[in-house]
Amino acid sequence: MAEHVVVTSDRARLKDGCMVFTLYEKEDPVLRLRVRNTGDDSVYLNQYAAEQETTGLTLHDDHGISTGKPFRIVSGKQCEIRAHCRFPQSDVFCARLVFHFNSNNGSEAFRIDCPIEVSYKSRTAKSKRLKSVIRLKEYRLPADIKSIIRDLNNGGSSSKEKNLLEKELRMQEYAKRFDLLLHLEEYERTKSTRQSCLDDIQLTRSGELFFMKVEGFRQHFRSCLPGDQVKIRQLWDYQWHRAYVHNIIGDEVQLSFGKRRQKLFKDTMRCTVLFTISRFTTRIQHRAVELAGTGGLEKVLFPTGTSPTPSHAPPMELSLFDQTLNKEQSMAVHHIVAGSSKPAPYLVFGPPGTGKTVTLVEAIRQVEKTHASCHILACAHTNSATDLLCEKIMNPEVKVYRLYAKSQESEINLQVGLFFIHT
Repeated sequence: MAEHVVVTSDRARLKDGCMVFTLYEKEDPVLRLRVRNTGDDSVYLNQYAAEQETTGLTLHDDHGISTGKPFRIVSGKQCEIRAHCRFPQSDVFCARLVFHFNSNNGSEAFRIDCPIEVSYKSRTAKSKRLKSVIRLKEYRLPADIKSIIRDLNNGGSSSKEKNLLEKELRMQEYAKRFDLLLHLEEYERTKSTRQSCLDDIQLTRSGELFFMKVEGFRQHFRSCLPGDQVKIRQLWDYQWHRAYVHNIIGDEVQLSFGKRRQKLFKDTMRCTVLFTISRFTTRIQHRAVELAGTGGLEKVLFPTGTSPTPSHAPPMELSLFDQTLNKEQSMAVHHIVAGSSKPAPYLVFGPPGTGKTVTLVEAIRQVEKTHASCHILACAHTNSATDLLCEKIMNPEVKVYRLYAKSQESEINLQVGLFFIHT
């Protein structure tokens, strides 16, 4: 049933599966969303809400749905939901609207997630567009990448690439070495994606979108996100057509084509589907490597010694937030706050269960307390580890911004000072 219900708005444009609105000062701050039933059977809209409560968005309708009264949407009809926005302090506001439905006979319940992004601009901003100062290069794979990989796999090879990876890392070869590693990683990812081609998959049209169901899709295609490019080929054809992932709901994938390509396809067809990888993150990494060589980061990446303790270092006697820290953990916090290892980083290491997380949390809270003008970026290798950091750092006096991918469900407890941002 979910494939026959779509949420649209005349005021929005679609970007990576997200409905993007632009609001200007003194213009109508109401976003009108249409929930349309394109199927043959009626559905009931039971309730709707923003996934995270916010004072920047208020939802209304004319059918009493917000008060707990289900509304029947018959075939071909629609229901209007009004989202009233107010101008916040930030320029961009993000939210995820969730709509809960039941089939006509009540046997099937389903939900539709609708991410929205609202950009707020002043009236003078209408005529101004930001100019691209530095164009992001493509950083394409070398034409001889297969030969490079073949030489690297040859144990007796003395190729320049093999020598580059095996020699001691120095600033002179820093950019070349990491550029090569990024190219090798991209090649393997592309090769793996091509091996994950889906054959004989049924696509079904609903309005302007096409739907396909793949059992265990999330487990096999974890890196697939709304906005990613997909290549589609009908079984009887040899020509590939480009499509984009509109949304992913469980094992169901919604695809969108350009209007010209939509006319080429039937309402139901069997296809071969090839997922591609987005190169944007890889290109950003290449640029970071390039700027490391031209941005004067040699002393940071290859420190030669310890600089004197900064003059702004706090007194060694700190009032710890966590009184359970042992002597070694407390000493680590003092050194981090004092910046005694600069320009080299201060490394905290140890096996699981030795208190690395509580030490870092205490250090973050102490730095925030003693250096009011600083900004702290805390990263972790998994979403669960990042959520744990958020929960331990948060308090009513500190604002924490949690960045997570659109594919990641935010399950962290909402507390004072936490803001969710899609990236």
